[in-house]
Amino acid sequence: MRIFLSESGVYSVVRILRDKSTTNCLTINPNLLHNYSYSKLCSEIELKYGCSTQTIQIQQSMNVDDNVVLLSEDLIEQFAISTYCNYEIQLNNNKLEIGPYLGILAFPTNHELLRRLNGLKRYVTYYEEIKGAVLAFSFEAINTSSDKIKGFLYNPISNKWEKGEYPLPNSIFNKIPVDTNDKWNYLVKNLGINICNYPTFNKWHMYEWFQHNPKLKDTLPSTQLVDRSNQIYKFIKKYKNAYLKPIGGTFANGIIKLTYNAKFVTASYYKKDKKRHIIKSLNTKKKFNRFLLKFLKSEKYLIQEAIDLIQHNGSIIDFRLIFVKDKEGTWKDLGLFSRFSAKESSVSNINAGGKAFHGDVTLKDALKLSDEQFKLFRNNLSSTCLEAAKELEKHLHHCGNLGFDIGIDKTNQLWIIEINNEDPDHRIAITAKKNHILYQARLFNMLYTKKLAEF
Repeated sequence: MRIFLSESGVYSVVRILRDKSTTNCLTINPNLLHNYSYSKLCSEIELKYGCSTQTIQIQQSMNVDDNVVLLSEDLIEQFAISTYCNYEIQLNNNKLEIGPYLGILAFPTNHELLRRLNGLKRYVTYYEEIKGAVLAFSFEAINTSSDKIKGFLYNPISNKWEKGEYPLPNSIFNKIPVDTNDKWNYLVKNLGINICNYPTFNKWHMYEWFQHNPKLKDTLPSTQLVDRSNQIYKFIKKYKNAYLKPIGGTFANGIIKLTYNAKFVTASYYKKDKKRHIIKSLNTKKKFNRFLLKFLKSEKYLIQEAIDLIQHNGSIIDFRLIFVKDKEGTWKDLGLFSRFSAKESSVSNINAGGKAFHGDVTLKDALKLSDEQFKLFRNNLSSTCLEAAKELEKHLHHCGNLGFDIGIDKTNQLWIIEINNEDPDHRIAITAKKNHILYQARLFNMLYTKKLAEF
């Protein structure tokens, strides 16, 4: 039974106050227990906060306000429970749980976390709808020996992140790539399947899974895993235009467009450190092999047929769909955005000089659709992405935050270019002047993580 359920169906919110007069004890106003009679409560209960539990004493007092729970100072210190957060409380089979206590596994290292900590406030903009404790931390900061995490807990009163050492949370919203190692095994052992976006997947995984789904296989460009230059040459000789992509890359990093003609191969790509587009003519087999070798020896690549995408004034157009789960665990299409490549660029990514706009407007104008045609096309796009999300869930524990890269060719056929669940960059909404969609996505991310925590 969950307590603090009001007549309106909204869970009441309580504050935790420090009690210096007791030890190993929780004191509560009996009115908060509603129909859960005092006679059914033992004097000892199990207190749970995050992944930590302990048997404690419980007592009731009418002298305690009905929106407050008193907790002994030793318990507050032991559990590292913040007294500035607003909590919900659950009572099940003589176990009382304070929460939700949610983690954001934001970056691999402490250095990255410190540098970009302030940007994580987007996840707690609507804290009053999330409630509980929200901890931002890095993978590096997890101590598997002490079962502690050095991170930053959000203070909703000061709107700041407060540094400290904390226990493991109820559930985690993961923003980093998943690897097979002892620390990840430790997290899974302690949190079970309460990790959103676990495990992550790469471009090749997606292609392998989708090509066996009859509803999705025709939305995939021809794709092949490659590790030798002669494989790549045969592919581009057949398709004339193709993209060479690292299987785990994001933000268009490492993508090379290869174009074949009878005399030579042209390679075009964006050089991030120089912030410019490079075009190379590989007019001998030796040049071709030497150029590709420096990429193939460093990581795994796939090659993908280049779709003849719709264009506008020389700019390639593709689309990004923000697709996330809400507090009920239902997939939601939050918005479509169009990306126009920079002139002469082979990729539309914003980091490579592209521009973003409201996707629905672009879709209707570029395809010259009537209102009814647009509605049918847009619904089909959303339905296709829902089918893809469901297919992913067959292979993943919890997949709740996706960015679909959608292409539309000059015959108006829809293509799934790739899907990102390694922290898809929803900031495209800000570039397209639809800021509210980014904040809605971040709220849904946290509410779904809260659902995983069973709050």
